[in-house]
Amino acid sequence: MHGTVEIRYGKSELSVKLPKGCQPVIVRKPPMPLLNDASSAIREALRQGVACPSLQEVARGSSRVCIVICDITRPVPNGPILRGIVEELNAAGVANSQITILIATGLHRPNLGKEMLEVVGDEWVFNHIRIENHYARDLAWMVDLGKTPTDGIPVLLNRHLVDADLRIVVGLVEPHFMAGYSGGRKVVAPGVAGEETIRTFHNHQFMANPLACNGNLVENPLHRGQLEILELLGPTYAVNTIIDEQRQMSFVNFGKCVESHLQSVQVVRKYAEVPIDRKFATLVTSAAGYPLDKTYYQTVKGMVAPLQILADGGHMIIASRCEEGLGSHEYRDSQTQLKTLGAEGFVERIRRMRLADIDGWQTHMLLRPLSIGRVSLYSEGIQGKDRELTGVEMIDSIEKAIQQSVETSGDKTIAVIPEGPYVIPMHQSANTELQAGPVNLVLLGIGAIIGAGLFVRTAAAAAEHAGPSVTLSFIVAAIGCALAGMCYAEFSAMTPVSGSAYTYSYATMGELFAWIIGWDLVLEYALGAATVAIAWSQYLNKLIESFLGKAYTIPYQFCHSPFESIGEGADKVTGIINLPAVIILLLLTIVLVRGIKESAVFNAIVVSVKVLIVVLFIALGWQFIQPANHTPFIPDATVYTDAIKETERNFGGLWGVLGGAGVVFFAFIGFDAVSTVAQETKKPERDMPIGILGSLLICTVLYILFSWVLTGIAPYEDFRDPTKGKEASVAYAIETYMPGYGALGKFITVAILFGFSSVILVMLLGQSRVFYSMSRDGLVPKIFSDLHPVHQTPWKSNWIFFVFVALFAAFIPDSVVGDMTSIGTLFAFALVSIGIIIMRKSDPDAPRPFRTPLVPLVPILAVVVCGAMIAGLGKENWARLGVWLAIGLVIYFAYGVRHSRVQLTRQ
Repeated sequence: MHGTVEIRYGKSELSVKLPKGCQPVIVRKPPMPLLNDASSAIREALRQGVACPSLQEVARGSSRVCIVICDITRPVPNGPILRGIVEELNAAGVANSQITILIATGLHRPNLGKEMLEVVGDEWVFNHIRIENHYARDLAWMVDLGKTPTDGIPVLLNRHLVDADLRIVVGLVEPHFMAGYSGGRKVVAPGVAGEETIRTFHNHQFMANPLACNGNLVENPLHRGQLEILELLGPTYAVNTIIDEQRQMSFVNFGKCVESHLQSVQVVRKYAEVPIDRKFATLVTSAAGYPLDKTYYQTVKGMVAPLQILADGGHMIIASRCEEGLGSHEYRDSQTQLKTLGAEGFVERIRRMRLADIDGWQTHMLLRPLSIGRVSLYSEGIQGKDRELTGVEMIDSIEKAIQQSVETSGDKTIAVIPEGPYVIPMHQSANTELQAGPVNLVLLGIGAIIGAGLFVRTAAAAAEHAGPSVTLSFIVAAIGCALAGMCYAEFSAMTPVSGSAYTYSYATMGELFAWIIGWDLVLEYALGAATVAIAWSQYLNKLIESFLGKAYTIPYQFCHSPFESIGEGADKVTGIINLPAVIILLLLTIVLVRGIKESAVFNAIVVSVKVLIVVLFIALGWQFIQPANHTPFIPDATVYTDAIKETERNFGGLWGVLGGAGVVFFAFIGFDAVSTVAQETKKPERDMPIGILGSLLICTVLYILFSWVLTGIAPYEDFRDPTKGKEASVAYAIETYMPGYGALGKFITVAILFGFSSVILVMLLGQSRVFYSMSRDGLVPKIFSDLHPVHQTPWKSNWIFFVFVALFAAFIPDSVVGDMTSIGTLFAFALVSIGIIIMRKSDPDAPRPFRTPLVPLVPILAVVVCGAMIAGLGKENWARLGVWLAIGLVIYFAYGVRHSRVQLTRQ
């Protein structure tokens, strides 16, 4: 294909002729819906607040209003927005003399004269409202609000904004190469922050963090700092807008600063994040034209934006007008240092600096594309010696540069990004979840659900609670998961962060609610890891017995807890410590401390093996079912006393089924992984129910068939006997009741050991993530968020939880820790379901990409079913849960309240 492509350059476009035979891949936003009448849409938005009343209601009684707008570097359609805001303020009784418009220049130069009028965009507003530039270095106009609780950022903000009793920021929500997305909270900081705040924000600690990148808000330190600065500032409202390539308005809203920004991000990312299935040796882009390409300083953003699709050693060619040259004299100095010191010397110099050099962070960002490949710049505005200071190759012809790059690489397919940094090309192999549809979600759910619980807890539920009717227990547990899963999905979709119920509840329900769930999740993750470690020990012993014989197995005393024994009288042997469980926990903790990168191939293999085991056991074991083992299907209601712990349990009847459901609920832990990708689904309102219910349905069918075969092959009484099938029950059933399939038993045992190892690793990782977040919030000591200086992992937290989990795995029976895991998770699910009802009342207008259907019916049913399973687990487990929660509340009120960032902010 031989033709011409247009890319933005200055106030127009630049036509680039492609060499003969080149095949361009144009990377741009899909067509965006446009507002037919922008002024009317703005007025409507101002009268329908996001998570707040209308602007008129908010403004009544205000005597001092500050409106913050972006400077000349952002093409915000301020004219109609400011006119709409002022008119609504006037209607609320606020006089023009009580309004100040503050231009958020950050550390940029002020916008004066005609340029100020261009920024304001409305001559009437320009003539009737007081307009001020922000001067970050003028300490007389800065108010010190203290430091952010997490990263200790000193917070100095403009007095106009701090002293106002109504604060409104006007932001353009677009991709930002460090903060994830612009707009909203970013207009406050660094927009109207003091020099010390801005320079702290841009030091090496923040800039070198890989999560401080384009399109990412998850654990992004800049985003986190901006949110904490808003908390220190107090109530702030925002008007956020989105524009298309032609600078026409596509979306506008008004509301609380954080909520309106998140709603806008949910809208714009559907267009700005463009999935691309390959990387390119040649990439042509722009700095987005005027006003972003006024300086080379701003041009760097266009170099960073497309890095996901630039091949290693590839060639990026960028066009930027740069009519004002390099930019500030501080940026010129920083580029001079880069030329003098080189890349390594420059990084070494800034690594230990608490305050970044003014505008030096852009030089730091320039190193990102330079570390990947070659960068060439076409610019008519940079001349003379300044060309040497760019740090990149200056070219006079884009066409010749493309021709040379294509000839060198041998690849005639090139990427062209006309709009530059306003688009985020997402390499699909690095971000496939952005294309998540219902099939992807179902597969994700199946992989997360099928795990240790099926191979460990099925036999225990049959032996101690339900007998053959354990199949009904799986149905009850699945219903509870489905109902709670809908509630989980709404929480996760409301909050664009990864993680857990703790994270969701903190962002939406407040600190105490979040603490209870976070503390409760220790039962799910930590004790879940202990349960699987004990099962790993059991299957390891069974494997040794299969290959070498009983004489070589680990002595009973050293693979069981002190509460377990075998034999009677003089032959009685009591456990001392479960050493294999401790050893596997130790090995996996070392892996976590050193850091582990998730492998999609490894995960796919593990998932495939787990499903294969289940299907093989069902298919091959069906012929060995003895109908007598299923009679009666629901045993009469009796009380079963565990011979080892002398614990009375309801067996048979309704309570037996419910108790079994509580036990096998462990087998469904992980299904909520589906809910955590609600942000990345194509149509969450359609795909999330399909993903949750579809994966649960498939797994429930497999679970029912698996339990039917297991209880049909072996009588459930065998699973009570520690000398028979109480441990490693699946392997026992195959070896004892499926003659001729000994090799299958060995294969399944090996596969289960690998699968258990993966599950333990994920649970320990999940536990450290929850406490990492709680530590960053101040609810638990800082030691839980201290990162290793080399591996950048929460290594101290990993070792603390190794000791904690190992104590349970070494000295407590699997049935106790397994039941505590189940009851803790059930309780967390019930709390999340209650939270949905509360949130619908307290914050009905919050953006919800996915909404739980039939509220409050579905959450109430979720609480009822989860509560029934909790009831079925018996009084001893209720008491353990009560004691655990009491300990948690003592820690919260003794430590958490005094150290939490929320409480410190209020003080």
